Amino acid sequence: MLALEIANYIIFKHKLTTYKHSLGMEVMTYENLIGWHGTTKIRQKSISSEFFNFNSYIFGKENQRQPNDLGNGIYFYLPFFNDKGNIIAQQYVRKYKNKELISNKTSVCLVKANIKYLKEKSLDLNNEDNVAFLEGISKLFEKELLEEMKNIRDDGAKQRAQQQADNKGLLIELVYQLYEKEHPEKKFDVVIKDTYTDIPHLKCDDKGNNGKEIAVRKLDLIEIIPKEE
Repeated sequence: MLALEIANYIIFKHKLTTYKHSLGMEVMTYENLIGWHGTTKIRQKSISSEFFNFNSYIFGKENQRQPNDLGNGIYFYLPFFNDKGNIIAQQYVRKYKNKELISNKTSVCLVKANIKYLKEKSLDLNNEDNVAFLEGISKLFEKELLEEMKNIRDDGAKQRAQQQADNKGLLIELVYQLYEKEHPEKKFDVVIKDTYTDIPHLKCDDKGNNGKEIAVRKLDLIEIIPKEE
């Protein structure tokens, strides 16, 4: 398959971030971030007892949920302008989990966590080179991605992706699996991007974003910070 051969070459040449060198040796750089995960009180109890979990996307399997914009993983809001990430996380739950809050007679709950990851193992989508890299893979696999969309469950998440003509979540899953199969040493652990959540009163930057999100794929990077008594 020519597209796969070309993709493998592109992935082999691509670096997620710029490596730093010291005496000819690669220096790995750790990043520590505080993030906020918005959820319900019921789900928070499950997280406390069983920790986080998420389903891996499997290409070709029917009736899976449309991957979120940064691919599958555990999502946290990060500091952006004057918001530490807790305000937008709370408002997200109030707006998008409202039916669940009402039907389960539960309330909004936030999980605060420290996320420590290697910058060299992050896919930063605020980086123009990384965006161009994804666009190149998208063009190579355009037919395959369209075909895969037929397998995805027809729900609100899929409809939003189609309406916005934005299939980046599925594309990220494709790239991750190409890495995993051909170049596992280059696999990314987190995906980061400035994003827009439809909550009008939050301040936007000049690109129309009002928040910053991180999707964590490697769960042992997450350390939950206990609530202060």
